[in-house]
Amino acid sequence: MMTAFDKLMAISEEIGLPKHFKADLTVYDKRLLEDGNLTEFYWIARTSGTHLYTPEDLRKHIGLLKISDHDVRWYHYVGGEVSPVTVEEVRKKIWPTQ
Repeated sequence: MMTAFDKLMAISEEIGLPKHFKADLTVYDKRLLEDGNLTEFYWIARTSGTHLYTPEDLRKHIGLLKISDHDVRWYHYVGGEVSPVTVEEVRKKIWPTQ
């Protein structure tokens, strides 16, 4: 069975992101996922690194909606599955009044 980290690594390899600051995924995201307690999170893969946030933590970082990298991909992990999502879908779920 693939772990959440394994799934993110597979996506990263498939889409070729991040191109820079790969330790964001291989060190920091991996560390956040090691204990297996995260049941839901949003993962952002971009040219210059990644971000991994629970919905609660993401609410504190509305500026992430305006990441200016040329290639930015958002993913939602829930129920053991990772699915691509749009920035608009994230905005509506996390900041419905924005």
